[in-house]
Amino acid sequence: MKALNRLSLSLAALLAACEDPSPVSTDQPQAIARGRVTTVDQRPVASAQVVLFDLANLRQGPSQTVQTDANGYFALAYQPGRAYALSVYGQGLATHIIPSFEPSDMGFITMHEATQPPSAKKLTGAGILGDVDGNGVVDQQDLIRIALYALDDAADVLDTGDILLGDLDADGAVTFYDAYLVWLYLSDPAHPLLPPGIGLPPSLLTPDPTTIAFALDGAWHPFIVHADAPVIIVANPAASNPIFALANTVGRDGWCPAEANDEETQQSGQRIYLAACGAGTGTVEVRSAADGSLVQTYAIEVAPPAEPPRLSILPPTLDFGRDKTSLRLSLKNIGGGLLNFTIESVPDWITLSQTQGILADEALSVEVQINRAQVSLSSVNPVLVVATSDERREVPLRVNISAIITQLTDHPAEDVVASWSPDSQRIAFWSERDGNKQVYVMDADGHNITRLTYHDADDRGPSWSPDGERITFPSLRDGDWELYVVDADGHNLVRLTCHPDRDWGPEWSPDGKHLAFSSFREGNWNVYLLTLSQFEGCGG
Repeated sequence: MKALNRLSLSLAALLAACEDPSPVSTDQPQAIARGRVTTVDQRPVASAQVVLFDLANLRQGPSQTVQTDANGYFALAYQPGRAYALSVYGQGLATHIIPSFEPSDMGFITMHEATQPPSAKKLTGAGILGDVDGNGVVDQQDLIRIALYALDDAADVLDTGDILLGDLDADGAVTFYDAYLVWLYLSDPAHPLLPPGIGLPPSLLTPDPTTIAFALDGAWHPFIVHADAPVIIVANPAASNPIFALANTVGRDGWCPAEANDEETQQSGQRIYLAACGAGTGTVEVRSAADGSLVQTYAIEVAPPAEPPRLSILPPTLDFGRDKTSLRLSLKNIGGGLLNFTIESVPDWITLSQTQGILADEALSVEVQINRAQVSLSSVNPVLVVATSDERREVPLRVNISAIITQLTDHPAEDVVASWSPDSQRIAFWSERDGNKQVYVMDADGHNITRLTYHDADDRGPSWSPDGERITFPSLRDGDWELYVVDADGHNLVRLTCHPDRDWGPEWSPDGKHLAFSSFREGNWNVYLLTLSQFEGCGG
């Protein structure tokens, strides 16, 4: 059901329940979970049906069913440690399902309006057996919808799909036993109690027909062979233009381009999936896993798209404004067939949840995150480039520059010439805030400002050593501009140069062994180098 928020069921919870199929003991202590049901606009939902299912006891129906009161509140009794699922439904609302539910985490449940009338839930029974919501796979959502329908066949269980596909035991009715069979299937697809064909469309339950057709739609199509021994499924045997990909799980990323002689070993009755990378006709062979002999050949026909693929990008511009750090980019193929894409020109301060993929007819949401601390003034309006085989589309990114610049000091006096510590935790600078120019140190966020030097003469231009232990600066304290070095805590002051002309702008070498500086000692400004390992006291 597209209107509700789908949550996945933990396989660990299913297996834990499978290992404990006994009925709930009334001797075990119970706990109470309380919650509230509201609409999207925060209106309470009264008289909604809240149904709690104990996954290990589906054959016996729901564990508990209650109604919400006039203010949308309800309470459920449960036994800690068991695997539960929860469903909430009401008139005119889309059924809300939480397949893996922890009662102790109960909170607010938001309901959405139903998108289709309840009559859509009964169709012809054509499709994948057990896949009542029509999403192409039998999953925990199907399990709970079957159980809900068995509880109340008037409930609006589906807005798309076919509830008749929930009659797994073919007894003509959708019952709690069918829900139990889905639970067994999800726990162990080879369980001996399971009837054949769960998870497969009728056309693929047997090796006939030998010609199978599907659309170029980006979906994985189940392919199964019933054999007495393991077989090898080979797609595109010796093909010069392979168009099929194989997988033993649905949704493998990056399946295109297809490869010749792509193969998977299949046990009898096991599902293998085919997906197309292009339109046309190809071949799939079934071979014996024991000796490689040919068992059966299938022709797979993929219909060409009615129209060429076309890329849609929304929004056309990502505007992060002053404070946003994460936005989503929606990519969709609004034409036919499949569309391969890559996202290029990504600065190092931008992180994408996905940079390449294949688009069918469903929108793909790509999260775009920015690290504001790394944004530079020269790159505040970059573009992302979404490239396909036919076009390159630019998506501008806008970042408000005022959100990048943060004022760290706020004092009437001048604060000048900042120097980072190597660990990026502190900043040194000089300031006149105490009457004359002295060196100060503060945390990188502007807090804990500490005066480092104390002298009536000016100290300026601090430069932090690569090891973070010392700071060098020029000072007038001995009558002219000379270079000094001091420990980062203000102790152990040492004069480094002694010359009647000005020495200025000390910079450390990356290894911390040298200081480069400018000096007017020869009548004009030149660059000089001071080797600290040879320093024996002020002499020049």
